[in-house]
Amino acid sequence: IMKRKFNYFVFVFMVLMILVGCTKNNNDDNNNKIDISGKTFYTTQGSVWLAKDNTFVITDGTEEIVGKWSINENVLNLESEKDGKIIFEVEDDKTIVLKTSLKNLVSGTTFTTDKSEEKPETATIKGTFANTSQNGNTFSYVELREDMSFTFIDRNDFSITETNGTYSVDKDTLTLSDYTGTISIGAEKIELLIKDNKTLILQTDVGVSAVGDIFVKDAPIQNTVKNIPCTGLKSLYNNYWSVEGSSSWNIEVTPTPADTTDIIYYSSDDENVVKIDEKGNMYPQKPGKTKIHIKCGDQELVVGFETKSKGPQSVLFDTDNITLLLGNTGTIKATVTPDTADQTLTYSSEDKNVITIDNSGNYKTTGPGVTNIKATASNGVEGKIKVIVEGETVIFEMENKVSVKAGSGQKIPYKATHIACYDGNISKTDVTKDVDFHTAYTSALDIDGSGNVYAKGAVFETVDIDVYFTYTDGSSFFVTSPTFIVHVEK
Repeated sequence: IMKRKFNYFVFVFMVLMILVGCTKNNNDDNNNKIDISGKTFYTTQGSVWLAKDNTFVITDGTEEIVGKWSINENVLNLESEKDGKIIFEVEDDKTIVLKTSLKNLVSGTTFTTDKSEEKPETATIKGTFANTSQNGNTFSYVELREDMSFTFIDRNDFSITETNGTYSVDKDTLTLSDYTGTISIGAEKIELLIKDNKTLILQTDVGVSAVGDIFVKDAPIQNTVKNIPCTGLKSLYNNYWSVEGSSSWNIEVTPTPADTTDIIYYSSDDENVVKIDEKGNMYPQKPGKTKIHIKCGDQELVVGFETKSKGPQSVLFDTDNITLLLGNTGTIKATVTPDTADQTLTYSSEDKNVITIDNSGNYKTTGPGVTNIKATASNGVEGKIKVIVEGETVIFEMENKVSVKAGSGQKIPYKATHIACYDGNISKTDVTKDVDFHTAYTSALDIDGSGNVYAKGAVFETVDIDVYFTYTDGSSFFVTSPTFIVHVEK
């Protein structure tokens, strides 16, 4: 009986031991059941590849680390001959977290098997990135600010250049554009490849900086060039002037010392009067006065500037010619260019027998024919308009006062001409034989159709008698001349 009891207890003990062993094996299996072999885990700065043969490769943006890996519970150990032990915490089969720091990877960086994570957003690409590919007295850097503006400095032994503008990010490309400054760039934009949020690779030649140069955030800026501050600025004159629309010319400011490393900046208080570029070239715009500011370091020079009108350049009428009727009145106006010039004009007629005009441009047509109206600006520049006056009339030519002896039958010398103008064609016809003479003083004087004067009645003293001329073309045309005076003597 005792032996049976002993064997029973031994049997129970062995069963319990087997159960404990199975439970332990199951727990061990649970601790190591996370399968991460053969997978690649990514982050924005690099990646970790865990091969099935327990080798690994880590890329951190600039170099590769290789070695062997193993896992114990949720701890991933990576052994590298070059960098020693690297430890990750395994959260699950898709996520691991770095617990040690590397050159370009900090503790706490999360790696996932999801490769869809994009490059850093625009807001994270900011700060000062120095060109680490340069050495000696050459240095460059780009400053990216929160407001999406940038400054690019590029310098060597001979010069320093600067450009400013705005930047944007599209996936893995950083683009600098809309820039102004002194850097000579063949392209319309500067592009840099975003390796990670701390590393940029230049894709556009920019002065001293070349394609392939690496820019690293917060890296020391290579600068062994001695800084020479500006201590003064001078110019030949305190005030300048030029004429609107003239070609550019340089303000020619001299800094002290001449080899200062400070950059000279130029600005205009009113760019509507004069514009000035980064090299000091001025472009007069329109008449007016303003100030030019020149700054170099903590020095400033202010120069007065005036843009003067270049005066009348031309005088223009609305048309080349006009046609008017005889006896018309009206106004003709011309304009002066440019409109900033003195607009004063004087008007004149080249033939007052055709048209007269005053300095306000008011005209009156006085006879048929063709002539020019001239408008003259204050500096002598002229403009003309051709005037055609249409119509017809008779012109009488004789002395204003004729003296004859009473009863002598003396003939009064005269000439009458018919003038007509239509479609710009002028015709003149002698009409002397068709003129009749008339006088209101028929009791004292008679004049026949040939212009012979005869006394009728006693003339006791000298008298002045008005004489009228009449011309008829048989039907429609009738002109009465001005009054002429015949002086009749005893």
